[in-house]
Amino acid sequence: MPDHLSQNLIGSDLGFARGILLLDDCQGTFNWTVVATGGDDLHDYHSSAAFRGTNGMRLRTRATAPDVADFVDVRRYLGYPESGRAVLRVKTCLPDVSVVDYINWGLDVQNGADRYTCAVLLYPNTPDLVYQNFDGMPESVPELALPIQDRSWLTFEMAVDFAGLAWIEIALGGIRVDLGGAGIFRQGGDGTRTLMATIGVGTIGAATCTLYADDIYVGEIVDL
Repeated sequence: MPDHLSQNLIGSDLGFARGILLLDDCQGTFNWTVVATGGDDLHDYHSSAAFRGTNGMRLRTRATAPDVADFVDVRRYLGYPESGRAVLRVKTCLPDVSVVDYINWGLDVQNGADRYTCAVLLYPNTPDLVYQNFDGMPESVPELALPIQDRSWLTFEMAVDFAGLAWIEIALGGIRVDLGGAGIFRQGGDGTRTLMATIGVGTIGAATCTLYADDIYVGEIVDL
């Protein structure tokens, strides 16, 4: 009797696995949509931003005539999660925390009738971490109000039940917080059916700030 099972060459690539919407190791082509306060902002895969491998994602606000509230966001449009549940997990690093106002991560869904937005913002110099509550307002999570060191890598995770219109949990720095099914924010009507993941950074003053990200996962599996 054989003591192993043969591999399916397609199934052995996790990107083909059911329930996985995005696996981005930041080694290939940069396919994210960019929204930024223009000029010479950077948004690419670069060796300086690598957690492992050759490259990571580098996001940098404009260097020419930088201003207060400059930002750069990247967005990836994905298929609607079959289970209705979605998880964003990403490794994140700030080379210089002092010039960063916030890091933002988000999952927006259009379910064929309505659009719901779920955002999390970390203010590392306060420190404070907030999520977008049922009314679209920031709700603090004191357990995750963590000071961040320059060039330290943290794993961030957010999980949302879009079928139940509720938050599941947020995790950062090895601390996981159950949000107890808090309601998510309805932005308005929308007839499409898709999911959007967002990663971004904003500057604290008239200075350039940078965010590194790597090993980006979006999917339906919380414990992957």
